[in-house]
Amino acid sequence: MEAEVPTLAICIPTFNRSRYLENLLRTFHEERGDLSHSFEFIISDNASEDNTSAMVETWMDRLPIRYFRQDTNIGPHPNLAFAYEQSRSPFTMYLADDDLLDVRGLDAALGTLVSDPEIVVLYAPWTLVDLVNNKTLSKFYDIAADTKVMRGNFLHLLSLILQNHIFAEISIFKTEAFRSLFPTPPAGAHWAFTVPGEYLSLGNVMFCKTPFYKSVTNYFPGAQRDQLGVEEVETAWDGYRGGLEHLLGLCMANMTEKNLEILNNSIREFVTLRMSVALRIRIAKGRDPVENYYLASRLRGLGALDHLPKPLNAIRSEAVLWFITHEPALTDGMHKLALVGGFEPSVQGHLNAISDLRAITLDSIPDDLENTLIVFKGNRAAYTIDFENLRSRANRLVFEEDLLNKFL
Repeated sequence: MEAEVPTLAICIPTFNRSRYLENLLRTFHEERGDLSHSFEFIISDNASEDNTSAMVETWMDRLPIRYFRQDTNIGPHPNLAFAYEQSRSPFTMYLADDDLLDVRGLDAALGTLVSDPEIVVLYAPWTLVDLVNNKTLSKFYDIAADTKVMRGNFLHLLSLILQNHIFAEISIFKTEAFRSLFPTPPAGAHWAFTVPGEYLSLGNVMFCKTPFYKSVTNYFPGAQRDQLGVEEVETAWDGYRGGLEHLLGLCMANMTEKNLEILNNSIREFVTLRMSVALRIRIAKGRDPVENYYLASRLRGLGALDHLPKPLNAIRSEAVLWFITHEPALTDGMHKLALVGGFEPSVQGHLNAISDLRAITLDSIPDDLENTLIVFKGNRAAYTIDFENLRSRANRLVFEEDLLNKFL
């Protein structure tokens, strides 16, 4: 007898995450009683070097699992595409191997899809959870009510995204619709905005207020893991703008000049907020202060100084000090760093904290000084020194005023 086709295929690409994947399967097994629709897991193992294969085998008699193992690591995106290709269900979704599902929310979402065949994809916010401290933190975005966007109504889609700051990333889609579109992430336009537009060309798109996905921010005590989505927040703002402008382009058929101005301003506000969030995260994580400065300067250019997480002058000063100590054109071949002209002692301490070059303070410059990066307080005109003679001994010279002008 032919096996029943499950309603939902849950596709999990994985690589060397046995510990996380086992917790995912165990948690779902404990909570699956709240799910009234049939399902199966499609696990695509990207040639893991840990015990993933053996671990999954222990769960195959307790959960409906189809397990595939790649001969070699084919990369994350091809591995996910492979998992999608194995789906035989009317509905398919992605699940990261280190996240979890809200089974009740999932059941409600599937009920909506099954009852309305005109919906080709259903999106919902995801819940951020901290498993170490057993806390539910927040939803990544929020909408007040379930909202259906009718086929071809791109203006409604764009307005809904802008008003609620929706990132259409977590979804359950009709497998048939996916195979008609083969949605792919374009360069320069974020897929969380372009892909919903593609689906809207085929049918209705549903946005539900109730989450069915849990993104785990803190999994095991002391465990560190890379999360692409978290890192993307630090750099993806131009892609956000590109994706939103793409949707705006789809709306142009019946657009008035006034509505166009309003939507462009809304896109600008959306991206400005995401840039400020990125800067806050970058500063908190100790990212490159020079890159932080240029992001802060872009926010200044957008008239959004009030969005900066710290004063621009502080960001600027950090950029100057980082540039002095990390720019290869200044530091390569240098043995030490000398401060001349009365810098505050805190500057020397900060430079020693961030640089491999030992920072010293000089009241006068010795005749035998060599291979030293010399930083002068103030400007060149304040000194009566033979700068060319200094350079001839493989020293490099920079002036505080020039650096501050570089980072205005």
